[in-house]
Amino acid sequence: MNIAGLVRGSFYDWSQHNTITGRVNGSAFFWTQGMNLEPQAQVGGDVVGMGQLVNLQGLIGHNVLATFQNNDISGQIHGSVRLFGNTLNIGPTARLERSVYFKGRQPPHVSHSAQLSQPVHFVKKVSVSPWKQAKFYLHQALWWAAELLFGLVSLALFPNFYAAIERLTARVGLSLGIGIVALVATPIIVILVGITIIGLPLSLVLLFLYFVGLFFAEVLIGNWLGLSLMGPAGPYWQQALRLALGLFIVRVAVNLPWAGNWILFAILIWGLGLQAIALYQFLRRPALAA
Repeated sequence: MNIAGLVRGSFYDWSQHNTITGRVNGSAFFWTQGMNLEPQAQVGGDVVGMGQLVNLQGLIGHNVLATFQNNDISGQIHGSVRLFGNTLNIGPTARLERSVYFKGRQPPHVSHSAQLSQPVHFVKKVSVSPWKQAKFYLHQALWWAAELLFGLVSLALFPNFYAAIERLTARVGLSLGIGIVALVATPIIVILVGITIIGLPLSLVLLFLYFVGLFFAEVLIGNWLGLSLMGPAGPYWQQALRLALGLFIVRVAVNLPWAGNWILFAILIWGLGLQAIALYQFLRRPALAA
């Protein structure tokens, strides 16, 4: 996207790259891979956004707040600057009239010719393992409790559905394939349905069911893990116990370094696939009976 003319209001952009060569009277908000403010460009308000490469060469009338990987500043900024990223380079033509805060992995490189009202306040970004933070365990405990409560209620209300899911867990390949289709296709269907005003309520319902399905996927896989470890359980309290154990294992697995995201992805597509197959069988059964 290239803004070469005059924008009387504010500018909002969600694209891969944008370049501003004209004037924006209001503020500029962006979420892009690359954002470039050319030397002749002007933004009368704030510049707020997130990007991989941010290059600010023009005039900014107020403040700058941005998260990025690499940032170059060689223009004039009247307001304060707060930046979060990896590297920051302040060029010789830069003129920063108020405070500059930068939290990053490397100290900023500031040209001797740059005009700054005060030195850059630099805070080094240190990666801390979430396993060393108390709030991580609180968050995981709350998430585990929410999944357990959801699972216990659904287990009491739909025991036949759980039984059907347990019979389908052996069909891993089919479940994963259908799960991938459901994971990708459902958001597309939601967008297509929601284009019209009439279809908007339906799209919201579909979106809600989609997120419920993602949440339910972890519950189903946790139930399967508990069943695999503890064996078939008769009384309800034994089923609750195996569900609690399985969900605990899921919480640990999805937070493992490096492998956690892949495990979570596998759980989601497997769980979605199991739900899709089970729902298809339940919906097809009355037709077969008729």
